[in-house]
Amino acid sequence: MAENPFKFDPPGQTSPALALLAITPSDAADLPRIVRDIRVGAPGDVALVDTEGNTVSFKSCVIGERLGPFRAARVLATGTTAGQLVGYV
Repeated sequence: MAENPFKFDPPGQTSPALALLAITPSDAADLPRIVRDIRVGAPGDVALVDTEGNTVSFKSCVIGERLGPFRAARVLATGTTAGQLVGYV
């Protein structure tokens, strides 16, 4: 495994992400980990549920756009047309 020069840095919204995960939108399943940002790889809308259960839609996202900071528990299939989504943990 590669050396991690950030391993002793406290995690925060401005520090490097601890992990990245590919997001598959689902109306039924939460993400495996809460994400703090989402990068959009293909344009469209992103509908998500935060950790308080609120549903929010980000309309007309563009390639390379980074949504956040927030704490998202689920990206919904219904209402999400953007693709190639990557979550920052």
